[in-house]
Amino acid sequence: MTKFQADSQDLHYLRMVRYRFGIIGSYLFVHFGHHSKWGKGNFIFWLFTLTFAVYMNLMLFVLQLAISYIFDHNLSVNYLSELFIATFTLGLSPVYGWWAQDFLKK
Repeated sequence: MTKFQADSQDLHYLRMVRYRFGIIGSYLFVHFGHHSKWGKGNFIFWLFTLTFAVYMNLMLFVLQLAISYIFDHNLSVNYLSELFIATFTLGLSPVYGWWAQDFLKK
């Protein structure tokens, strides 16, 4: 296989990763893809799960602050809503991690 064919194949695989996991997933794949732990144990699962949880928690918190600013009230920022956001992100992020591990371990 020539270098051009290998690069083309790598680019096609990276495009599939970006399509499935978005910009953050493709960044994690490019940055950690050559790591010695890649594909061993649950490294992919924990990497994608924790990254998705932190990103989603941050985005939902910013969205919550934006909604409270737009509608000019502070009812949307309280401990119960923060607990809901944390539970929601921690419940949903392992699905993203399992999906990434299943696809990227092959």
